[in-house]
Amino acid sequence: MSHPITSELLAALGIATYEKVTDRNFKSVGQMPAWLADVKPELLNGQPSTCLSEVFPFLEYFLTDVETQWPHAAQQIAKSGLWSEQTQAGETLYLEASILAVGTKQLLLIAAQEASANEKGALIQKARENSLSYSSDRRQNSQELVNSTFYDALTGLPNQTYLSLQLTQAFEICRQDKAGQSAILMISIDQFNLLASSLGHVASEQLLVQFAWRIKEYLIPETVLARCDSNEFALLFPYVVSFEQVTHLSNRILTVLKSPFTFNNQEVVISANMGLARSREEYKQAQDLWRDAHTAMEQAKTLGGAQLVIFEPFMHHQAVRQFQLENDLYQAVGDQDLQIHYQPILTIKGEVIEGFEAFVRWFHPQRGSIAPLKFLPVAESIGLMSAIDLWLMREACFRIQQWCKVTHAFLTVSVNVSAVQFKQPHLAQQISQVLKETNIKPQHLQLEFHEQVLLKHLTRSRLVLEQLRALGVQLCVDDFSGSYAAMNALQQLPLNTLKLAPSCLTSLMHSQPQYQTAVGLIIQLAHELKIKVSAKGVENNQQLQALAKVGCNDAQGYFLAGPLNGTRAAQLLSQQQQFTNNTT
Repeated sequence: MSHPITSELLAALGIATYEKVTDRNFKSVGQMPAWLADVKPELLNGQPSTCLSEVFPFLEYFLTDVETQWPHAAQQIAKSGLWSEQTQAGETLYLEASILAVGTKQLLLIAAQEASANEKGALIQKARENSLSYSSDRRQNSQELVNSTFYDALTGLPNQTYLSLQLTQAFEICRQDKAGQSAILMISIDQFNLLASSLGHVASEQLLVQFAWRIKEYLIPETVLARCDSNEFALLFPYVVSFEQVTHLSNRILTVLKSPFTFNNQEVVISANMGLARSREEYKQAQDLWRDAHTAMEQAKTLGGAQLVIFEPFMHHQAVRQFQLENDLYQAVGDQDLQIHYQPILTIKGEVIEGFEAFVRWFHPQRGSIAPLKFLPVAESIGLMSAIDLWLMREACFRIQQWCKVTHAFLTVSVNVSAVQFKQPHLAQQISQVLKETNIKPQHLQLEFHEQVLLKHLTRSRLVLEQLRALGVQLCVDDFSGSYAAMNALQQLPLNTLKLAPSCLTSLMHSQPQYQTAVGLIIQLAHELKIKVSAKGVENNQQLQALAKVGCNDAQGYFLAGPLNGTRAAQLLSQQQQFTNNTT
C-alpha cells in the first residue's frame, strides 16, 4: 500500500510542511493548515524562508539534536514531544514537530495534536527536560505512518480520514464537470454490539473482516471501500454517470450480505442497513454528501433489518427537525420546563376520587403541545428517560402529599415506570431516595409497570418487585391483557393492582357473552389474590356500568375526567370535598 504524501494531504490533517534551507531557516511547502494563521500568522507573510527556532523557541534544542539524524529520517521519524502555543482567542493549542527525509529534501513537519490532560502534562514536561527522546515507541517507519493514518488495522481497508480526502477530491471534480456525480453508500451492521457480546471479541473481529471482503468482491473500478466505525462501512463512487448502476450494485450488496457467514464451523446470519446518497447541485461542501448518506442509513434502521434507503431531500429536513427536537428536549429537562398532568382515578361504586395517574406533558414554545408518543421515544434514544421518570415521580409525590394534607383524604398517585428505568440496577434505592426527599408515606405512591416489561424476564421482575414492595409502595401491572402468560405471572408477582388493557374493555362490550365472562374471570382471579382491578380508557356510561357489573373496582377515562394540570386537579378535589361535606 504505497501512497505519496503530499503537502496538501498533510495540511488536510493539520500538518504544516517545511523544507530545510539552512541550519535554522526553512521554507514553507505547499498548502498550510488552518491553525497556523490563528497561532503564528507571521509565517504566512510570503517570506522565502523563516528562522523557525525564533518563531517557535521550543524547536531550538530539537533542531540541534536532530542535525545528525536527518540523513536517516527516511527510515525513522524523530519527534520532539508536545509543546503549547496560544491562539489569538487565548486558547491553548498543542503542537509536535517531526523530521522526514524525502529524496534529497529534508522536511520538518509541525502538527496540531490532541491529547488527554495527563498526556499533555507528561509529554510537555518530558519535552522540557529532554528536548528529544529517541525512545523506540516514538520512532516509526514512514510507510507505517501512512498506513496508521489512512488505513484500518483490522480489515486493511482505508479509514474515514482517507475516505474524506478522496470524497473532497471527487466533489471538486464533479462540481467542475456538471455531467458527473459522486455517490456514497453507508453500510451499518445491525445489532453489532449484541453480536460481539455473543460471539466474543476474536470471532466478532473475524466477522468484520469477512464482512469487508464480501463487499470488496463486488466493487467496480475507481470505487473506495472504507471502514468508518466499529460496525460501519462506506463505499464511495467518486464519479458516477449512471446512478441506476449504483443503485443496482447497492441492492446486490444488500442481497449477498444476507447469506450466512461461516467461521469455526459455525454459521452466523447478520443483516445490514444501508443509506445511499448522490451529490446535488445545492451541496456546498463534500461533507454534505456524507451527511445525507448517513441520514439515509439512519432512516433505514427505523424500517427494520436489511433495508436500503435512497436519500431524498425531505429526509434532511426531518433530521434537522429531529436534531432540534433533541436539543430542545435536553434544555426542557435541564430547565424543568416539562409539566405534569393528573388524571383522576375514581371508585366505580360512588365515583369518588381515590387517586391520580401522573402524565408528563411538554408544551414547546414554538411547536406547541408535543404528544408524549412523539417525545418520549426521543428521550429514550438520547438517554433522558430515567431523568424524566425520576423528576416526574418526585414532583408527583410532592403534589399528592400536599393534597392529602389539605383534603385529609387517603390519595394515591400512580407513576409509570418505563422499561428503561425498570432496567436500572439500583431502582429500589432510587425510589427510596424519592420517598425520603418528598417525605411521603410509601403507600401513597403506586408504581405502574407495563405487562410486557414484567413478562420479558419474569424471574428478575419478581425480585425487583419484591424489593420495591419492601419499601411499602403499591405495585400495579398496566395494560393487563389476560393472556395465559399474564395470568400465570399474576400469581407469581407481588401486586396490589392490575389495570385492564383496552382490549379487555372491548371484550366486555362484545355482544357474545363468553367475552364478558372471560373478563369477569380475570377480575375474579385478581380478587382471590387480593389484587384490586382498575380500568382505563372509559369513554361512556355503558362501559362504566359493564365494569361495575363484573366487579371492577376503579376506573379512569375521558368520560370521567381527562388529565388535568395541577391547579385544575386541586379544584376538582376541593369540589368533591365540598360535596361530601354538604351531604354529611
